[in-house]
Amino acid sequence: MKAVISILVWDSFTYINNLLENLNEINPSKRDYKVIVLDQGSSERVRSLYNYYEIDLIQLNRNIGFAAGHNKVYAYAKSKYSFKYFIILNSDSIFTEKKWLDTLTEPIKNGDYDITGTIGLKITKSTDGRLADDNKFDFLSGSLLAIKKEVIEEIGLFDEVYTPAYFEDADFILRAKLNKYRIGHIEVGYRHAYIKNESSTSDEKKGILFNKYGDFWKRNQRIFCKRWLWRNFMRSHTKYPFKDVIIYYSGLKKLILILKNRNNRYSNQNIFRNAFISNKWGDAESHSGPGSNLEQTDNIRKEILDLIKEYNIHSILDAPCGDFFWMKEIKNELFKLIDNYVGIDIVSEIIDKNKEKYEDDKFKFSRADIQFDYLPKKDLVICRDLFLHISFEDITKVLQNFKKSRSKYLIVSTNTFDRKNKNILNISLKGRSVNLSTWPFNLKNELLIINENCSEQKGKFKDKSLILYQLKKINITRIKRCVTLHNCFIQPKIILLRNYKRFF
Repeated sequence: MKAVISILVWDSFTYINNLLENLNEINPSKRDYKVIVLDQGSSERVRSLYNYYEIDLIQLNRNIGFAAGHNKVYAYAKSKYSFKYFIILNSDSIFTEKKWLDTLTEPIKNGDYDITGTIGLKITKSTDGRLADDNKFDFLSGSLLAIKKEVIEEIGLFDEVYTPAYFEDADFILRAKLNKYRIGHIEVGYRHAYIKNESSTSDEKKGILFNKYGDFWKRNQRIFCKRWLWRNFMRSHTKYPFKDVIIYYSGLKKLILILKNRNNRYSNQNIFRNAFISNKWGDAESHSGPGSNLEQTDNIRKEILDLIKEYNIHSILDAPCGDFFWMKEIKNELFKLIDNYVGIDIVSEIIDKNKEKYEDDKFKFSRADIQFDYLPKKDLVICRDLFLHISFEDITKVLQNFKKSRSKYLIVSTNTFDRKNKNILNISLKGRSVNLSTWPFNLKNELLIINENCSEQKGKFKDKSLILYQLKKINITRIKRCVTLHNCFIQPKIILLRNYKRFF
């Protein structure tokens, strides 16, 4: 099968009827694609319509939003069909070109692009559906997207933090560009099927969503700006690709706050990048440090394979993956046990080298900031030798982002001796002991403890272990409060007394 088409429906009988009828009329070959409709609690009139068309139907009794809806369709399609391209299509679309699917996918097939679609921020209502490419945009509209399946496997699809709608398509495109995937605007015979007195998202529907989620457009705009604005500022001080977004989020004070709060992302990247390039840790085998050489990982290489078998692990997120030095020793065994592996790291040079040496159909590598960037959902998240280098606040952000990915298990480096945890203000390449089972983290209910038999620094860290947790049982809110309270006593000049109010 060439492609799967994902369509979300929430009532709007005329729109979905016109689209399905349109696809039937111009379908170049019924073997080319499969239409999957996710109905989000539509009326009986709309549901009865599906019986007249050759589609796969996923029926829900409520609206779960644009991002979660298409993510659900992709998961369903992946489990049932073999396909090359995943097509995102709005229910209020009409095609005027019979070979629209070929028009969208041929540039991907030829290797010109990895994602194709229409221009972002503009949906045409012209008769032929064509729009001249007079302006350059940094993202494509989610109303029509053709995505290479491998792209979704590596970086995931839409981030559900943008539920119920808006900005998830822009966020996805920017994540793809960050990972060096090529984005192409393609002219295709396609238009928005505007029908007088009927809207695919009526005022009544918007009212329902507003009552449930609040002003989600402004909220998602704020999330998007905080996540992406700093990148464009660091890239260029004179040219902003997102001028309209910045205008919406106008105000110098807000801009300064965003840059101030995200400035550590840029500095963290530079610190770890310099350490990797100059081999700051001085290990003869791995530039990721002595903790990644073969001697220090001898025990965990065996234990992790047993863990994968025991807990039925099929997908892995390795964050950070470092230079993949010790993991490469068990790559062949992992290849037989799992469906996919994604390794991420904040240092782009590491990712480029890993892609060149180790990437294949199952093993993918992607550049990302573990604290802030979108992380794909996997069965197991591996986080080794990170927390000893970063502050309590950054540890909390990483744990929160892992939990946000909705992955199942987390196996993380920690010390087990009952010693007092010490906070640090900045990145420490030297590292220190961190015990996640004691204050201020107090993580309990560990499923498995793997002692690493660490002999670094003459056995100073002989209690260093990997501990397995269920991510859903980690209480991020409680950890945040405990870390804040800890800082109130250890760093009283930084945290003001008024911050106590939310605890009492």
